[in-house]
Amino acid sequence: MTRYQQIASTLRAQINQGEYPVGARLPGIRQLAMLSGASITTVQSACNLLQDEGLIEARPRAGLYVCPPRQTSLAPVHQAPQPRAPIRLTPTSLTAEVMQQSLNPQYIPLGAAIPEADFLGMDLLNHSRRQRTRQGNEDAKYAVPPGSAELRQAIARNYATRGAPIAAESIIITNGCHEALVLALRCVTQPGDTVAIESPSYYGFLQAMQGLGLNILEIPNHPDTGLSLEALDFALARWTIKAVIVTPNFSNPMGSQMPSDRKAA
Repeated sequence: MTRYQQIASTLRAQINQGEYPVGARLPGIRQLAMLSGASITTVQSACNLLQDEGLIEARPRAGLYVCPPRQTSLAPVHQAPQPRAPIRLTPTSLTAEVMQQSLNPQYIPLGAAIPEADFLGMDLLNHSRRQRTRQGNEDAKYAVPPGSAELRQAIARNYATRGAPIAAESIIITNGCHEALVLALRCVTQPGDTVAIESPSYYGFLQAMQGLGLNILEIPNHPDTGLSLEALDFALARWTIKAVIVTPNFSNPMGSQMPSDRKAA
């Protein structure tokens, strides 16, 4: 167990034992670092882990607070139906309509998975941007693949603090998740190949596969347990599947999070 995982485990136990009840504010990052004898970066990684688990939340300009317990199972988990044969996607105006409506201020854009601006830490981002601007105009230049060496090194350091060391040379900077997905699919598929994807799924993934001329094989997705592993096993035994697209944590649009034991399976 890494140092940040040990700190997260201690905080998790304190929360579960009621030392920090629901709604309570945790000590600040610097105070936690002093109490634990660890670096601020290590403590931040521990808090990030607890935020991912839904135990605590960061409130803008207020600190870290203990969250209410997550809601238990929404519905009994039923045996997922067997997936139907792969299909070729056809052009549709529905996706364009969803994207257009996501810009309408009268709607909350749940379908487009656009986060609330208050959750993005814009103050910190703007502060960082101002600092970079004072250092010069290097960020305004185009970066050739695989991306800025300085940024890739920073990402590698961040992964190392989370117990997942990776060489900066193995990192590629992309223009968002969509480009990363397209590049990955181009590496392992050819037009006409079949790709399995959880259903329902993010419409942007469907657009990417349509543009690459791929066949789609829908795998049922449950709001509690995520992608049906049983249905995926059935599909793998019946069809040649070149790739599987799955979002095990907070998938869009279901919001499901696959339990750890099913991830390991």
